[in-house]
This record gives sequence, C-alpha cells and structure tokens, in this order.
Amino acid sequence: MQINAARWICRLDPADDDRQALDVLAASMQSDDPDVRAAALVSIDEIGDRGRPLWETVAALQLGKGEEYSQRTVERIRTRLQTAR
Repeated sequence: MQINAARWICRLDPADDDRQALDVLAASMQSDDPDVRAAALVSIDEIGDRGRPLWETVAALQLGKGEEYSQRTVERIRTRLQTAR
C-alpha cells in the first residue's frame, strides 16, 4: 500500500515534495521480499524523471535468480541513467 501511495504522490503534477515518497520507494527496493522489491522498482520506472534521485541506487542493485522481471526493470533504469548523463 505504501509503495502505491508513493508512486501516486510522485505522479501528481506538480508534487510539492516528493522526498517522503521517494524515501518509501528507496526503502522498499532494499526489501528482502522480492515482490516488494519488484513493486518498488516498477514504481520508480513508472514515475520517470521524478525517480531520478533513485536511479544510481537502482543501477547498483544486484538481484538474485528468479528476479528476471526486476532485472529487466533495473536494466531499463540503467539505460535511462546513461542517457541522462
């Protein structure tokens, strides 16, 4: 629920302050639960440039076997990060 709320806060236009929502997403992508991690990564991907403060952290993630969907999401964000540089 927190991840969905954070995603929608970041999608509001304009959001006054995304920091708390981004903090929720940052903590969630570090979760031990692969489903929570996947939901956070998808949310970061969906919010586009609003998620830019988290892209470096996402790019550094090392995911395990069985997390192919999350790995594809990470690769999309890595590509976006390289393009933005």
